[in-house]
Amino acid sequence: MERSLGSFKSAVKSETEVKSLSLKLARFLLAHWNTPHSSTGEPPSQLFLGRRLHTRLDLLKPDL
Repeated sequence: MERSLGSFKSAVKSETEVKSLSLKLARFLLAHWNTPHSSTGEPPSQLFLGRRLHTRLDLLKPDL
């Protein structure tokens, strides 16, 4: 729990162009839910929802 709070604090501090805390939180959570976990190899969104969340990068990547 302490590790995730530290990750959130550093992510909030690093985003200087955005003023809104809610937007910073939304960006952090989207990145967190799409990043594969080291022990399972799957992102939390895949384990919880059964699918990956769509990002802007998915619009650029062709669907094979």
